[in-house]
Amino acid sequence: LEHFSPDGFAGTSITHFSVHSDNQHFTSNEDGAILSRGGDALLAFPPATTGTLILQGGVQRIGESAFLGSHLRHIELPSTLTTIEKEAFRGSKIVEITLPENLATIAADAFTNCHNLNS
Repeated sequence: LEHFSPDGFAGTSITHFSVHSDNQHFTSNEDGAILSRGGDALLAFPPATTGTLILQGGVQRIGESAFLGSHLRHIELPSTLTTIEKEAFRGSKIVEITLPENLATIAADAFTNCHNLNS
């Protein structure tokens, strides 16, 4: 796997991604997310996962549409995060998100159609 679009997983019942350890471009973590090989960018999160996510340190960027349509309710982002790309949380069910102090960029439409988001 060299390229993919998180949009391709929207609306599915996927709760965990697993990337083969030999993949040279991507990796996966214990939360079932797809990350860049170096782990500094979260590129896709399983859309049907519910509950709370406390994202571990090291992630500096959340990619475009990474949480598209996510069923998570609460998300705590790490202090290492500096960038949230466009439409990263579009259409997600999040109610609450904790943004880190060092966050420098929230791109256009990052939280579009997050109707439940209140804090």
